[in-house]
Amino acid sequence: MEGMEEAIKAGKIRFPAFSSHNIPIAIELMKSGRFDAVQLPFNCINHEAKDTAIPLAKELDMGFIAMKPMGGGLLDNAELSFRYLLQFDHIIPDPGIERIEEIREIAAIVERNPSLTDKDQREIEKLRMEFGSSWCHRCDYCLPCPQDIRISGVITARSNLKRFSRDKAKALFESAVEKGRTCIQCGECVKRCPYHLEIPSLIKESIDYWDKTIAK
Repeated sequence: MEGMEEAIKAGKIRFPAFSSHNIPIAIELMKSGRFDAVQLPFNCINHEAKDTAIPLAKELDMGFIAMKPMGGGLLDNAELSFRYLLQFDHIIPDPGIERIEEIREIAAIVERNPSLTDKDQREIEKLRMEFGSSWCHRCDYCLPCPQDIRISGVITARSNLKRFSRDKAKALFESAVEKGRTCIQCGECVKRCPYHLEIPSLIKESIDYWDKTIAK
């Protein structure tokens, strides 16, 4: 904070902001009066901020940046994802992209500013049921792992098996899954996870699902 305040006085920072994966802590920081903007994960399946941090940001006249608008890559329907986000006129999505075509697709959706339909809402509810509350946000705060396991790569292998062909999924995630088999369930990752996920159990579930699917 001292370094940030010095940078503000020196004119190097105009609007102090912070990023977090923990909504209760974020709310405390928002109420401190020291920040002009906040960045939190927010998308159609990770929507906890909708009734908490987002209304508070509007009340406090703070900017709100929606981190992981497509679930860190778990959501593959840009149209649905941004239809949901465009309901909120006081937030700015911050999408991660790999190709120029992706940002062009997103920009075209935003320019059309389509409304969320009843069909969209049903699809969102279906996605929420599919992912549940125990899904990895790929923040990687659980690392480093004593066994050098790429934890998010293992846990998300299950959902990615549904998105990719069998051969592509194997190419992308097989090495991570194999490394995941070395988990000793030490629990260090659980202590670090801001979402309080039971990571060793999720690793085992993901590997079990992988084995059943790949073995078919």
